[in-house]
Amino acid sequence: MRTQLGNLSIKQEKSTAKPTDEVYLEVCKKKGIEPESLTLSNGRKAHWFGRKDAKTVLVYFHGNLPFRTTALPLVLQCSARTFHN
Repeated sequence: MRTQLGNLSIKQEKSTAKPTDEVYLEVCKKKGIEPESLTLSNGRKAHWFGRKDAKTVLVYFHGNLPFRTTALPLVLQCSARTFHN
């Protein structure tokens, strides 16, 4: 994947994928999960799968610095399957 996208500009790379918010909502709908997001103090969004009161929480930062790519649907689908009760 990295090799395939290595020659794309940021604009081209962004045009090949849906925004993370949209992918998250699609995965939630497909899995029958109530979407739960929050906006952080820096304006970025965080999306939850699973319980907020869990003993352990996995934080997943997608993309390359400076976070120029969106989350891949497959990664969010696996997260939903793993962490949603």
